[in-house]
Amino acid sequence: MPAVPLRTVAEDRCLIETIVTGAYINPCMIDSTRAFAWPSVGTVSIAQGSVGPGTTVLTAGTALASYLALDPDGSTAIRGKRVVELGCGTGLCGIVAARLGASQVLLTDGNSPTFSTARVPT
Repeated sequence: MPAVPLRTVAEDRCLIETIVTGAYINPCMIDSTRAFAWPSVGTVSIAQGSVGPGTTVLTAGTALASYLALDPDGSTAIRGKRVVELGCGTGLCGIVAARLGASQVLLTDGNSPTFSTARVPT
């Protein structure tokens, strides 16, 4: 696995999680937009809604998206494949998969309001 680039202080604040009833929050969940940039993917900007299920980028989604974008095995596993993301939330991982060359990407989520933000702008 390649070396992980050093994070900035701004990114580190996104790793601080606080337990709340039934979930957790981190300071980045209140930002209206989150931007991620990887050489293999480019910049992905995600609009976030109010803090809640499916409306903010979760730490786990950031970790998976980073793995896919930064690790050669991650991008190789995606290229040319059909990808289904169950519980897509904001769609970060599906967008990364599409940009890495997945032949098809299907985003699913049980939270209907999620789909107002989980889409690639046209």
